[in-house]
Amino acid sequence: MENDDWNETVLIIDDDEVDRMACRRAILKSRFSKCRIMEAELGEDGIRMIRTEHPAIVLLDYRLPDTDGIEVLRTLSRMGDETPAVVMMTGARDLEIAVESLRLCARDYLVKDAERNYLALLPEILGRIIRERRLIEQKREAEEALRLANQTLEQRVRERTSELEQTNDALNREVSMRKWMSEVLFEERERAMITLSSITDAVFVLNNNGEVLHMNPAAERLVGMKSAELTGKALCEQVIFLEEGSRKRWTKTFSEYVPYHGTEALILIREDGKEIVLSASGGAMHDSKGKETGIVMVLRDITIEHLRNSHLTYQATHDALTGLPNRILFSDRLAQSINHASRNAEKIAILFLDLDGFKKVNDSFGHGVGDNLLHSVADRLKGCLRDGDSLARLGGDEFTMIVSGNAADTGVRSVANKVIQQLTTPFDIEGNELRIGTSVGISIFPDDGEKVDELLEKADAAMYQAKAQGGKSYTFYSPSFEMDKMSRTHLRPALNGAQRAS
Repeated sequence: MENDDWNETVLIIDDDEVDRMACRRAILKSRFSKCRIMEAELGEDGIRMIRTEHPAIVLLDYRLPDTDGIEVLRTLSRMGDETPAVVMMTGARDLEIAVESLRLCARDYLVKDAERNYLALLPEILGRIIRERRLIEQKREAEEALRLANQTLEQRVRERTSELEQTNDALNREVSMRKWMSEVLFEERERAMITLSSITDAVFVLNNNGEVLHMNPAAERLVGMKSAELTGKALCEQVIFLEEGSRKRWTKTFSEYVPYHGTEALILIREDGKEIVLSASGGAMHDSKGKETGIVMVLRDITIEHLRNSHLTYQATHDALTGLPNRILFSDRLAQSINHASRNAEKIAILFLDLDGFKKVNDSFGHGVGDNLLHSVADRLKGCLRDGDSLARLGGDEFTMIVSGNAADTGVRSVANKVIQQLTTPFDIEGNELRIGTSVGISIFPDDGEKVDELLEKADAAMYQAKAQGGKSYTFYSPSFEMDKMSRTHLRPALNGAQRAS
């Protein structure tokens, strides 16, 4: 069952109604929205609800009107094995409270802050507790299966022993049966141990110097080395980890990273050159006096998820045919260019291109040739870009460009001329010589506007003026030929038809 199908009970024990509501919202907005949430203001009420409602997880505030969280934990510790998983929450940054809570079997500890940033950790903590509970359930099932297997085998041994006492003729057969039963018992125990140790996440136990004390089998598989090879050695010196954003090598001790559940992924570089994207979590280990002695670090392979998210982001912001930025990414880049130009008192030129004669190509040669033509147009337009300029396909046969820099309003003329020259040069598509052209409209920031939509609309109006004048030319926006959006929409078919006829 996936985490988002988890529908057990979560009990919030907190006398602050606002904090209870905040916890409820954080849970219901997470992947655990189907769970049942109950609330209690007093520790006594909470204990009674635990006994009657049997919640799976309890979010326990340390300071309560009638008691404190430690006393509630002590009461729960006397209730036996069916106690819920408890997460202690407090506004006090007291290490002794954390140590005592964990000693009394609290599963985790959260420090409240005024901005309630701690609530961002709740879904992750709930997910980990749920996974731990399921592993415990699997362990119990494995132990029960092993116990039943042992009972079965013991009963069969007793039966065979009784037969041996009754007849010497069955001695050889009984010896063989005992050997067979021993092998079965060994295999059953091996399967049970594999089940109990089959944690898929890589677990590293490190001292305060970052030296390896222990690794589980998943960790050995992750780094490609045995635990014995790394024991006593600094993990970061033996294995290459990079920060995802900067790709700088991680040289700090993991105790500076893991307890805070860093949001930035780490990249592991294996000896074979393979890169693995990892998320890291874990926590500190302490001795009996509360002194930190090391950390337990858990690394999870999120490479596939990371690649999937990157691919989805690319698909959402790029044109599938040409690979150019689409309208969404272009608008974002134009907004960034506007902000930069505004801060530096610079100008920006926006070019709006529409292909002359493209519909005729589609009608005459088919959409396959038309798509190949658009791809070639995109390649030629890329060659017209200067450093710092941007190009996008808005859809159909419409393209846009951003020309930036101190001389954007004058340099754009040479860019526009180059674009027209490139697109009026014949194309060789699948053995067909195709001749098209382009009409270019230009608007200037801040002369013609200061907003993305306004600048695009005015460049579009200028493009239609260029098309109305015969095409294969560029025109700067001027209020003298401004027309509203509906007028341009009605004009579009007529202009396209005129271009096809020419």
